[in-house]
Amino acid sequence: MLFGGEKFQDKFLHDAMQFAEEKNFILLYGALVGGISKGLQYEDSDYDTRFLYVNRDNPQQIHIPFHEKEADLKHRVYFDNLPYEFIPLWELTSFMQFLQMPAFDGKESCGLYNIVGWTMQSPYTWDPYGLQMKVVPIINSVFRREKFIPYHVDQIKEYLTAGDKIIIKDYLYAIYAALSIKWAAERNTFPPVYMKSLVMSIAPASLKNKILNMIDLSKRLSAEYLYDGKDEGRTLPESHYVGIIARDAEVDAFIGEMCNAAEFVAPQRITEERINTAIEEIYEIVRYSVKEETKVRGVNG
Repeated sequence: MLFGGEKFQDKFLHDAMQFAEEKNFILLYGALVGGISKGLQYEDSDYDTRFLYVNRDNPQQIHIPFHEKEADLKHRVYFDNLPYEFIPLWELTSFMQFLQMPAFDGKESCGLYNIVGWTMQSPYTWDPYGLQMKVVPIINSVFRREKFIPYHVDQIKEYLTAGDKIIIKDYLYAIYAALSIKWAAERNTFPPVYMKSLVMSIAPASLKNKILNMIDLSKRLSAEYLYDGKDEGRTLPESHYVGIIARDAEVDAFIGEMCNAAEFVAPQRITEERINTAIEEIYEIVRYSVKEETKVRGVNG
C-alpha cells in the first residue's frame, strides 16, 4: 500500500492512471522512493514515487536503455499545488535491464543500478500483481556490490561536510549510506530501504540508539520549526535543514570505516549470462502475472 490516507491515495492513483491511459501504457507497479520510503520524511516532504509500465500496443517488446534515450523510456506528468510535483513512469523492460548495464543512451550510472533495488524493495507500494515478492528474490540472486557500493561512497562524500557541526538530515543520509555499504558487503543483497529496519538489522550495537534518537530528533526539530508561529514567508523545505547538531566521534568513525572497507570489497562473481537469465525470468513472471493470474471467474468478468 502506498503511503497516506485513503482519499489521498485514490487521488494520486487516479492521476497516475489517467496519464498512463493518455500514453497508452499499462501500469504494473508503483513505489515511493523518496525520504518517506526511508522513514526520514518531514511533514512538508515531497511525495516521490516511481511507476513501471509497458506499452499497451506491444507489451512483449524489450527495450535496451543503453541504446535508447532516457526521454523515450521515462515520462513525467507535472502538477501544481499538490504534495507530488510530478509522477514519473519508467518502462519496465528497460528498467530491469539496469541489472545488467545501468545506462541510458550509452552513459553508465551506478545510481541507476541502485534505483532498481530501491524501487522494488520500497515499504510503500502499489502492487496489484504482487510483483515485489516475486521479483525481489531474483534481483537479489544477481546482486553486484561493485555496482551498488560506489554510489553510496559518493553519497557519504556529498552529505558528510567538514566541521564540528552538521545538518542532522545530511548526517542521517551519510549514516544511511554507510549502513547500506555494510549490508551489501556482508549480505550480498540490496539492503532494506526503510532506515530503522537497516539500523536494527546491521548497525553496531553501540550506535543503534544514537541513530534512532537522531531520526526522532530530526523530525521533532522540523515540526517545531513549522509550528513555531514564525514561519510566515518561509519556504517550507527549509524545515529540513534547521536541525544542526555536533558531530559524534563514534558515528564518524563508523562512517569512515565503511568508506575504507568499500575499497576492498571484491566484485560479485556473476556472469553476464546469469544476469541476462535473471532478467528474462523477471520478464516471464511479469507476463504470467498480468495475463494469467488476473483471470479469476467472477472477479474479472
